[in-house]
Amino acid sequence: MSLLSKNKVINRNFILSFILNLLLWIFLYWKIQPQVDPIVLNYNIYFGISLIGDWWHIFTLPLVGLVIWLINLILVAIWSKKEQLLTSFLSYTTTLIQILLIIVSI
Repeated sequence: MSLLSKNKVINRNFILSFILNLLLWIFLYWKIQPQVDPIVLNYNIYFGISLIGDWWHIFTLPLVGLVIWLINLILVAIWSKKEQLLTSFLSYTTTLIQILLIIVSI
């Protein structure tokens, strides 16, 4: 994170998005108990249940969010000196993705 310390807004966005991702992990761990029976992974108001699976498949959403966070962090570390607008866009996008993943999970 020391590579990003020059821009406080970018740092705050990445810290906020990491905290949001961590809260998503905690929420899903608290809400979904390990079980043998399959659980509903996706529900559509038009078609009803569209995806069922094992209980641990529910953790793919926060894992995807963590991978996106890590990739964007690496890209911002690479481009922080050259592209300020792009790095700001990546940091805001990372936070927005985490918020959307929380909404989808709920």
